[in-house]
This record gives sequence, structure tokens and C-alpha cells, in this order.
Amino acid sequence: MADHWIPTSEAALQQAIANGTFEENHHVEAKREFATGSAKNKEMARDLAGLAIDGGVLIIGVAELKDIQSWRCEPLPLQGLGERIEQVVQQLIHSPLPVRARTFPAAGDPTLGYVAVEVPASPQAPHMVDNIYYARGEKTKRRLGDAEVRTYLAAHRDLGEQIHDLLSIVP
Repeated sequence: MADHWIPTSEAALQQAIANGTFEENHHVEAKREFATGSAKNKEMARDLAGLAIDGGVLIIGVAELKDIQSWRCEPLPLQGLGERIEQVVQQLIHSPLPVRARTFPAAGDPTLGYVAVEVPASPQAPHMVDNIYYARGEKTKRRLGDAEVRTYLAAHRDLGEQIHDLLSIVP
């Protein structure tokens, strides 16, 4: 996932917003909060599943200001957030994703902060949530059609066959 920026501090987030380099793209999704509830958990699961094809990061604690095409840092309570993210990943995404949730505090209040959920490119992608496969576009997630899913699955089979062929020639 070295192809994209992953924030590690509130100052880094604020600087990226101030200089106009913070944006959502194929590898970056931003959310203001990690709200609780079944529907919100499924929305988070769909975001993470969509990032799994090529890898990416979900940054939580940044609000989009659509009217002025900008962003604002909005730190949230950090207690228990890592565990909740892990539960979403393990329980709602098939097959579960190995993600890494990194938290970093807000200036002046270590109980508040941000989370960068790193999603590596998954060799099992695409992943499903509620029996629907997702991918990340340039600015939004999208459902994958049958032909796209078949293409990804065929690529996995082809790679497996290539590995088998290579291993069979090793003395």
C-alpha cells in the first residue's frame, strides 16, 4: 500500500487539507465518523471491501464540506474503535479482510482522534457484504457486476495455475 498517503497525525491531516492535497480517490476513502448500528456497520464493511481489490485506506474523522469542496478534521472518541472495526471486518465481510487500524490522537485531547484503516490489496478480492461484491471507483464505491466478478475469480485461478506450474518444475 505504499502507493498512497496514510496519515499518522492530526497535524499531517490538517496540513494535507490546508494545502489542498487531501482528497478521496481510488485508494482513499474518508468518513466523518464511525457510527454505530447495523446499517452503519454494513456501510463501513462495503467501503472496506471495495478498497480490498487494489488496496487503500479508510480515514475516519474527516468531514467532507461539499459546498466549498474541502475537508475538516472532526476527531471522534477513540475508546473501543479498533475493536469495533475488527468486528465489522470479521463478521460482515466475506471472506474477512486482514486490515490494520491505526489510531492517532487529536491535539489537546488524547481520548479523541482519528483512525486510518489500512486495507492491503487482497489476493481473495473481490469481497462480499450481504452477498454483493464491491470495488472502489475513483471517488465512490460501486457494486460489481457478474462479468467483473468472474474476471477477478478467473485471474485468481490463472495465478494459482501459474504458481503450480512453476513449482512443478522445481527439482
